[in-house]
Amino acid sequence: MNSYGPAECSIWCATRPDVTDPQDIGFMIGAVGWIVDPANDEKLLPLGAIGELILEGPIVGRGYLRHPELTEESFIKPPTWIRYFRRPISARFFKSGDLLRYQSDGSFLILGRKDTQVKLRGQRLELDEGTALRPPCLAAFILSKPADRVELFEDALFSEPSHEFSVLISVVEKHLRKSLPRYIIPVVFLPLHYIPLTIAGKIDRKQLRERCERMSWKQIQAHFDTPRSVRHGVCETQLETSLRACAARVLNRSATNISLDDSFFHLGGDSIGAMELSSICRREGMILTVPDIFRYKTIRSLAPKVQQGLESEIETREKVGSTFALSPIQQAFFDRVPDGEKRYNQSFLVRLRAPKVPLDVALSVLVRRHAMLRARFRKENGCWQQILTNELTQSFRYRYLTISGAEIQKCFIESQDAVNCLDGPMLVVDRITDNDTEYLYLVAHHLVVDLVS
Repeated sequence: MNSYGPAECSIWCATRPDVTDPQDIGFMIGAVGWIVDPANDEKLLPLGAIGELILEGPIVGRGYLRHPELTEESFIKPPTWIRYFRRPISARFFKSGDLLRYQSDGSFLILGRKDTQVKLRGQRLELDEGTALRPPCLAAFILSKPADRVELFEDALFSEPSHEFSVLISVVEKHLRKSLPRYIIPVVFLPLHYIPLTIAGKIDRKQLRERCERMSWKQIQAHFDTPRSVRHGVCETQLETSLRACAARVLNRSATNISLDDSFFHLGGDSIGAMELSSICRREGMILTVPDIFRYKTIRSLAPKVQQGLESEIETREKVGSTFALSPIQQAFFDRVPDGEKRYNQSFLVRLRAPKVPLDVALSVLVRRHAMLRARFRKENGCWQQILTNELTQSFRYRYLTISGAEIQKCFIESQDAVNCLDGPMLVVDRITDNDTEYLYLVAHHLVVDLVS
């Protein structure tokens, strides 16, 4: 048997006699449950959506004794949407703070707590997933970047890092890599003399978070797993100097404040920053992959992994003149349009503010650089395939027009029709002057450009 009920609602709200899933709390008893947006209780969510459970009915309590602010926050007046269904049963609704969703049979599935779910590096993270590990971790999460506010520990909550602690952290990190996704792995571990608890005996995450946010960057660095004795170092090669300069641009830091042995992620880097670092290095003539940044982390360790050479010198293997299979999205197009003649373009209209430049030259370079703009599509033995060509002039069309009014709309329609996935062009560009305003209209077939990214 499974049951659910917060102490604020006297105390049993849902039950499931025949338990097959511990998260399935069954159906409401003595109350009515609603699923709302965790950030806005005036927004009722549909069946299957994950949201906060709010409770209505005679079992809802009157509030917290001598805590009016907390009462006002958790015990709310009936939301306006209730009028679309009926009159409210009670004058107060209780916001449980629990994340649930309706199941197809009307029962409820509990998924976690609203106040333990955070967003980390673009991913949703449930802190209880960390505390459920052995040994438990992720008791707190720093929401903001540390600032140089104080230089001394406030009291004995945090202890000074020791050699034994550093050894223990190495073991814990190995364990976490086997148990958690990479984006969840902590970058800083703080030793505690004790774990602060709330009155209810739960981990006081709010106090931990606030105390961590008040720590200076210097204090945070003291808890990194890299020994202080090797943190300082002078770049021994030009490659290390260049790599550190690129990392400084991504991290928005002075290069002199980045040691050869500082972890990119300890300094504030994340997965997006790793992609940006890889891109900047490529522009500077250094080939550094994102997986290598995650694996080696420091300038000293990354430098031997860098391949040097201008991007233009990177070998490209274009299958010019040979047919090759379609991608899934390309195949989906021809499944819907077997003759391949239906217009399926992506287009953009932008206003030009730059001085007049030879766009035809730039477009020629663009088409030469991106092979798919020189693609053609053929139907052989009933199956569509693609082929790359070396044809530049037939692969794009560029016009410079001085028109206005209805002529501009006619120009757009004509350019859309001009795109031809069989014989080219795959890219059509019009530079339009309308009185004193210049526009650039670009059209390309969706078979060779990506709408989503």
